[in-house]
Amino acid sequence: MTSVTVVVSLRACVQLRDWHNERDTLLGEIGSVQAVNQIHRDRAAIEQKVQAQVARWRELVASAEVGDGRQLLNEMLEAPLRFTPLPERGKVYEFAAPVATGKVIAGLIGYPPEDTSPTGFEPVFWP
Repeated sequence: MTSVTVVVSLRACVQLRDWHNERDTLLGEIGSVQAVNQIHRDRAAIEQKVQAQVARWRELVASAEVGDGRQLLNEMLEAPLRFTPLPERGKVYEFAAPVATGKVIAGLIGYPPEDTSPTGFEPVFWP
């Protein structure tokens, strides 16, 4: 039986790790540029999709159906509404919630979520 011994210096391992990190950063930047270029190319189609979605939201707002209002809130809010009493103004409450408009529009145009890699740049398995 033959055995092989491989000696790798710590400096080479550190350099390899740094190159790998730089590669990942560059791949992410390339993916971002490609996504932005795609958006610029398809501007008219994107605008049409966004305008159609805005029209749908307007219909939901104008509807007398409670379910339509709930649907709109579910689509638009990232978190539940937070009601805060304003005692200095009598029986008045302030309500607030983060709005997901950017994420909704990004989904409409096919832009990848922030926590995913652009298509073609998925990390591969490294042993």
